[in-house]
Amino acid sequence: MPLSVTEGIEISVTPRFETHESNVRLEKYVYSYEVTITNTNNFPVRLTKRKWRIFDASGNISFVQGDGVIGLSPVIQPGASHQYNSWAQIQAPLGTMSGSYLMEKENGDSFWVEIPEFDLVFLGKLN
Repeated sequence: MPLSVTEGIEISVTPRFETHESNVRLEKYVYSYEVTITNTNNFPVRLTKRKWRIFDASGNISFVQGDGVIGLSPVIQPGASHQYNSWAQIQAPLGTMSGSYLMEKENGDSFWVEIPEFDLVFLGKLN
């Protein structure tokens, strides 16, 4: 499980190939991923923005950015975690995702934290 720590914020990601949503003949490879964000600081933070880089083995690169995650801007208390699930679709059996979240402190200061790069792998391709 890929893990990164930036300024006291731990990010881990668990990706999974979604067989029933994908169509290999049409080069439609769908992956879900579960993200866990843990605040090891002694102050709360709010996740306000996200940026993703999605790459596939065909050479396609896409960027996704926006407010919050899955329609939320969660406040993560000291010692607490926030977990969510999302998905991505690529056009090749192999790819990667990485990115960053903008975290805001109560005093208005903000900082970017790294989302670790993780692999998108269609296991049928590895055989």
